[in-house]
Amino acid sequence: MDSQVRNVRKREIVAHSVFVYTFLGAVFGACCPLLAWVVDIANLGLPFTFSSIQFIHFKNPSHYIADLAPGIMALVFAKLGSSQRDLVRDRALLRSRVDERTHELQVSNEALNERTSDLENTSELYRLAAKRFEDLFEGLPVACFTVDRSGCVYEWNRKCAEVLGKSTLEAYLQPVDSVVELESGADRWREMFDQAFEGHEVNDREFVVLHEDGSRRFTLTSVIPITGPEDDVCGAVCASIDITERKSVEIDLALSEGRFRTAMNALFEGVMVVDSEARIQTCNPCGAKLLQLEVSDIVGTSLYAHPWDVTDWDGNPVSVNEFPVIRSLRKGEVVKDAVLSVPLRSGDRRWLSLNSSPLTVADGGEIVAAVVSFSDITESIEADNRIRSQMQHIESMNRLLKDNQVQLQQANARLKALAKTDGLTGLMNHRAFQNRLAREVERCNAEGHRLSLLMIDVDDFKRYNDTFGHPAGDEVLSRVSRVLESCAGPTDCVARYGGEEFALVLLGADERRAGEVAERILEAMNEAKWPKANVTLSIGISTTSPRQVEGKALIEEADNALYAAKSKGKNCFVHSAGLNGIRVDRRRKAA
Repeated sequence: MDSQVRNVRKREIVAHSVFVYTFLGAVFGACCPLLAWVVDIANLGLPFTFSSIQFIHFKNPSHYIADLAPGIMALVFAKLGSSQRDLVRDRALLRSRVDERTHELQVSNEALNERTSDLENTSELYRLAAKRFEDLFEGLPVACFTVDRSGCVYEWNRKCAEVLGKSTLEAYLQPVDSVVELESGADRWREMFDQAFEGHEVNDREFVVLHEDGSRRFTLTSVIPITGPEDDVCGAVCASIDITERKSVEIDLALSEGRFRTAMNALFEGVMVVDSEARIQTCNPCGAKLLQLEVSDIVGTSLYAHPWDVTDWDGNPVSVNEFPVIRSLRKGEVVKDAVLSVPLRSGDRRWLSLNSSPLTVADGGEIVAAVVSFSDITESIEADNRIRSQMQHIESMNRLLKDNQVQLQQANARLKALAKTDGLTGLMNHRAFQNRLAREVERCNAEGHRLSLLMIDVDDFKRYNDTFGHPAGDEVLSRVSRVLESCAGPTDCVARYGGEEFALVLLGADERRAGEVAERILEAMNEAKWPKANVTLSIGISTTSPRQVEGKALIEEADNALYAAKSKGKNCFVHSAGLNGIRVDRRRKAA
């Protein structure tokens, strides 16, 4: 491309030179016609040579100029046109090649950007994979660390600090046998890692790790070799599971088994343990004595191998499959107080009381054995009959006692309800209201909640009673209580305070909500249909403040507001907050 640019520039310089030389020839032709003619011919590439000069007869210079000018100008313009066409062609060719190179460069840039994006994505995936591996390694539930060929710790997860007793900073790049102290000595570490560096896995080695605080940890350790790109062992990963609790359980189990055998030998009852194949695994000395057999004659034998000839209470034969211990093995039953008659070597028969229970691996798991205990009850069989009779009598008395208890509880519940409920309206009575109000006020003071109290009085109730009679007045009180219940919320408390006066406790209600409830009550009373005459209510409201208050003070404020509502003309409500210290004529309430 650079050579093409140089050619274009060269042609432009030649064209400019033609113009210059032509102009100079015309100017100086009058003075030096021969020189101008020679120069022009040389520059324009005319087919003449210097030997032609001899055929030119020098005449008047103007004659030469007049003769040569048209030819020279034609040649000049022809040369200029040719140069211009070449220039246009070369420029077009150059532009085409530049466009091609530009397109190739764009394609190369796009490919480079794509490779760069792929490289960035690959780097990000590698970073995420490394982060996930690090999180996984750190979050493993077992102590896990890696070592290089020299036995120095390279990675150390969080669980190692708990199980092996050293932090990551203490262990990093330190020889593992100097970081983790084993009760059996550092040679055990070297032995395991030597095997791992030879390409062998070492699995489930039990160690006792000594901590700096003097505590001991039992671990189950495995070592796996780490291979490099060329399958050469470059390190090892070690995983240690803390089995301290398991060891403790095994020790406790061994102690428990020892205590179990001691207890079995000390029991005055016979005890047998039978496995899932019905083989007798254990029998204590007392059991062998009750059966008049030796322990060695029993342990290891099958229940089916003995001619038991067992009968039940009614004398019916009982097969081995019906033995309590077999029922526990096959069906998982817990058999209590089964009574069987068993023959002995002496020919006598003895009554035995048996209790059997299955033994499982876990709660509800597979049954692996059953344990049966038995005792001789031959001498006490008559006493047992008496006891059964007494037990039946006691059970009958217990049933009667339970029935009486249920009736007593029901009566107490009714009495408790009557003690808290008004008999006419079914609402909470005055005493229950006082207790409920005291509890709610105490809770509001403790938790900072609001509470509003509405004291409600039936207007002109005495006149209504005197006019229509007490039954009609009772009907009014009952209907008023239903209206109050319909306007109260599920957590609110409606009570008959006394006579024609009611109380309504609004939990969590401020002045605005209390006013809305009072307005709703008055509207419900006005919309209700009364058989004798319209009935209206006067309502006084008080609301707790942020300061500590008492239920008595709340009732007094609501009562004052009720008097104010009566004075205001009845069939309305007044909030104590609007009284502002106004003295109320309490005589109006009686009206």
